[in-house]
Amino acid sequence: MFETRFIATFTLLLGWGYGLSQSVLEQYVAEGVQNNQQLLQEAMAVRSSRAALAEANGLFMPSVDFRTDYTIAGGGRLIQFPIGDLLNPVYSTLNQLTETQAFPTDLENVNEQFFPNEFHDTKIRVVQPLFNSDIYFNRKASQQLVNVAEAKRAVYEAELVKEIKIAYFQHLQAMESVDIIDANLVSLREVLRFNQRRYEEDLITVDEVYNVEFRLSQLQADRATAEQQLISSRAYFNFLLNRPVEELIVVDTTLTVDVAAGLAVSRSVALGNRMELQQVRAAKEAQEYGIRLARGSKLPQVSGVFDVGYQGFGYEFDSDQDYYLLNFSLSWNIFQGFQNQHRVQRQRIELEKLDSQEEQLKSQISLEVIQARQALLAAQQRREARESAYRSAQRSYRVTNSQYREDQALLLELLQVQAAMQSADLERSIAKYEIMAREAQLQRTLAY
Repeated sequence: MFETRFIATFTLLLGWGYGLSQSVLEQYVAEGVQNNQQLLQEAMAVRSSRAALAEANGLFMPSVDFRTDYTIAGGGRLIQFPIGDLLNPVYSTLNQLTETQAFPTDLENVNEQFFPNEFHDTKIRVVQPLFNSDIYFNRKASQQLVNVAEAKRAVYEAELVKEIKIAYFQHLQAMESVDIIDANLVSLREVLRFNQRRYEEDLITVDEVYNVEFRLSQLQADRATAEQQLISSRAYFNFLLNRPVEELIVVDTTLTVDVAAGLAVSRSVALGNRMELQQVRAAKEAQEYGIRLARGSKLPQVSGVFDVGYQGFGYEFDSDQDYYLLNFSLSWNIFQGFQNQHRVQRQRIELEKLDSQEEQLKSQISLEVIQARQALLAAQQRREARESAYRSAQRSYRVTNSQYREDQALLLELLQVQAAMQSADLERSIAKYEIMAREAQLQRTLAY
């Protein structure tokens, strides 16, 4: 077990490099934040909301379109121009007065087709919103939705950091459990060899050899269970970091717990730092802008439209066909079946729901702070008690082991104190890493 741990540490230190300011655990946390698939999806959601904000900002800019129409028409209504009936008598009189034939007298009436044939309109149209409350409040709401997405991502990242730390502590505890069982296996094998020599010398009966062998088989079964827990904890930790599940994990020898510092913070710190509250507050602001957007539908909308291009029969594009046109349009929705009123009412209900969620979240955070602080204090007390219990069990084992070798104690007593020492050692190990896990939970509660 020690060789495996040494190889893992040496190999990963080569990969990371020496002299890094970050601790091993901090590097693992950074790796998990960078590689976790769910967190990457949350980052995509943030980018999507930012793109939506950029789209909302684009509505303030002018829109420029190129348009061209070419019309070919036949049939339909006719527009009659009685040119011949009007001008032929006049021209005939003029010819008589001038005694010439300078003016035609055979002009025909004209029937012009109503639909223009071979007519084109090619232009560039620029539309600029001048006053539009929908665009303004839509941008404000989109900005808050970006804040909601960023807060949601921060919440998941904080939860992921906590899970990575706890999973790491669980793995270290599983490694230590295997080491503790291995150390007890070494001690029991020494007892077995001692009893085998004594049995060969006819100093004890064979049942004392069998009793030690039975205890060894039990301990080997315990080690198999501990080894399985070690493999599972390693797989879960690597899963959180999006790495191969069998990859070895470095032991951080710099881990410390500062309970006093962890408990010096107050409830107000948590209420000020927790991104869950920031998420709800940003959603409330977005909802408020949604209400103002619905109310703004009662206001007029003003825009300017500028057309420049060519218009005429055939594609000539000359000075006879070019034109420009500038106009301003105002639209005002006077009545829409009370839709805006009901829309505002619905938005207000959603805002009230968010207010209720915020108050509930504040109470929940306050409760979490109290529970996390008390759990850390209790874990500290348990560790102190289990450290004391382990020291007592260790002293008892040394005394009983010495007495057994001098025929002053029974084998049953030795096996009992050995099992008690192993149990106390395992509980001490659990208590040590429980404090670290409780501190990680408190840090998460306080948004550190």
